[in-house]
Amino acid sequence: MKNKFHQHIDNLKSDIKNIEAIINPPLYRPFSTSQIKKINKHKNDDEIKPKKYKPPIRKPKGYKLLKATTAVVLFFAVYLTGVEIHLMLTNQAQTIVDDFNDQNTIKDENGNQIETDENGQINPYPVTIEQQQAIINKVKNQLAQDAKNFGITDAISSIDSIDFVTINEKEVAETFSNYLYSIKFTTATNTQYEAEFWADSMFQLSQEDQSLVDKLNEFLDYLLDPDKCALYNISTMSNEEQQIQNILNSKGNQADYVGQAIWAMANSGDIIYKIPVYLSDGTVDVWTADIANSLKIDSLGITPEEALIGQFTNGEIYFEKTAQSQNSVQEIEDICNEFQTNISNETTKIANKATKIAPPALLQDEERQK
Repeated sequence: MKNKFHQHIDNLKSDIKNIEAIINPPLYRPFSTSQIKKINKHKNDDEIKPKKYKPPIRKPKGYKLLKATTAVVLFFAVYLTGVEIHLMLTNQAQTIVDDFNDQNTIKDENGNQIETDENGQINPYPVTIEQQQAIINKVKNQLAQDAKNFGITDAISSIDSIDFVTINEKEVAETFSNYLYSIKFTTATNTQYEAEFWADSMFQLSQEDQSLVDKLNEFLDYLLDPDKCALYNISTMSNEEQQIQNILNSKGNQADYVGQAIWAMANSGDIIYKIPVYLSDGTVDVWTADIANSLKIDSLGITPEEALIGQFTNGEIYFEKTAQSQNSVQEIEDICNEFQTNISNETTKIANKATKIAPPALLQDEERQK
């Protein structure tokens, strides 16, 4: 009875193993009887290396899910790393040092240039060198056209300064004698002239949020508007004005230009004299004679310039010096100077580049011609 019971148990165990083998087949293919015999036959041969066959380790449950999850995590890790590297390289090209090493510009990924000012603030209205050249040529051409009416036919090589002087002590409407806008320019013959535009009202930009080209263009339109300005004169310094310049410079005043004497109106309505002196630091000194001294100058039968020269040489006082604010035109002059500097630098670069790439034979021919 006991043997039959144990035999029955053994049969059940065998059946369970067979069922498990069917449900969970082995992860590797077992050797057949013929293969085992072949291995045993040649187990001592040199061709058969010991421990050559190693059955694989049984993979745990959930292996496929773990494998898929790991693949997804690795993918996102690689993606995020790539994004960080891209941002790092992009930001490296836009460091503060680079912004100021390339003539105050930032280069973006599209190859454009974003202008910045001296404080590193981005300029929302950048202008090209071609636009700067165009507006400067426009100003020069207008001055040259007006200068022809005063017998000046030389080409204009540079615009030297733009200045402002208050004429009347009390504004008088519709007289074009309240304010003076002075533009000094030099011609190809190295002669400096002054263009005087007299205005009824003070110039003010219509808006600050515009490009530098638009600001300079707006000022030029203001000067050419017959309802706002009138061209009074274009001339060079007279002998008396040059003498005043020399005396002031000998006293350390650094006068760049001495303008014509102005007949201005005092608050009382009487005529007074003013002589503007334009200094090299961009400021303007206005030498003004009061009503009594203006009448005295007239009674002596001398010019205001002669009276100022006499004041410097003889000590008799006719004029008092006052500084004239340049707030209304300082930005316009700075723009004009900046554009001309940029154009000059660009012209120099082009000339140097052309010299470097010129064939040696061509350079030798040029040397022979010299």
